Amino acid sequence: GAMPDVGAYEAGGELWVAGIDWDPAMGPIGYTDSRLVNLSVRTPMAEGQNLIVGFVVSGGSRQMLVRAVGPGLNGIIEGWHPDPELQLFRGGAEVAANDDWPASLKDAMDALGAFALPDGSADAALQYDVDAAFSAHVHGPGTGLILLEGYDAGGDEKAELLNVSARNFSGADDAKLIAGFVIEGTMPRTVLIRGVGPTLAADPFNISGVLEDPKLEVFDEDGKLVAENDTWPVTLTPLFDEIGAFQFIPGSSDAALRVTLQPGVYTAQVSGAAGQTGEALVEVYALPR
Repeated sequence: GAMPDVGAYEAGGELWVAGIDWDPAMGPIGYTDSRLVNLSVRTPMAEGQNLIVGFVVSGGSRQMLVRAVGPGLNGIIEGWHPDPELQLFRGGAEVAANDDWPASLKDAMDALGAFALPDGSADAALQYDVDAAFSAHVHGPGTGLILLEGYDAGGDEKAELLNVSARNFSGADDAKLIAGFVIEGTMPRTVLIRGVGPTLAADPFNISGVLEDPKLEVFDEDGKLVAENDTWPVTLTPLFDEIGAFQFIPGSSDAALRVTLQPGVYTAQVSGAAGQTGEALVEVYALPR
């Protein structure tokens, strides 16, 4: 009533909790200007395999430069794939394809800061306006390591790249399943990263030979470990529903973490917690602003 309120609770009033009621990483306005501008997946591709990498653009369309690099890795890493071929699908329909990259894309690659491909190499690349969920399919004769890259080349101001995912065999050392991403802007951005193994063995996936105990590690561009997880926390369950990610099997040893990152270059690596190998899925989600 008429008693002083400073430092006191009002009888019958609302409960008051000390501290801020907004995410410190987002600030009191609840907004960040940072976005994902580059996504990549590095993984081995076996003879006759069709590697599929999915990515999602929301809020409009963005022009994407997509590259499947094999010979262009010469001098960077050993065991590269000799001749990748690239197809881009929207749903079940092919919308673009390339075998040997066209020289007409050289200026676009330079402008986006993509490392140069050797003139006339058997790497693949294409550019296309992406406005929903798309998937890049990579195949080709031979075996070896593949680097699949997607660069945001501009488009609708409100549209942004939100998600990348790839499923493949995760081995040891250079054969780990690795997803790279770049956060551009002046403010931090929160992401959800998942390394999935055991849940892939259950309905509706029913995949055999999964990575039984995936470990997820996130590194910055200097190779410093900034976050890691072995077994996902159940507290992330509501977030999975919020962003439309499939739920994990309760009590599974899949890996997942939510982390707020400063603008920069990062890699998410999925490997066996005790050196195991098997089929795994790596996913990176940029959480809503």
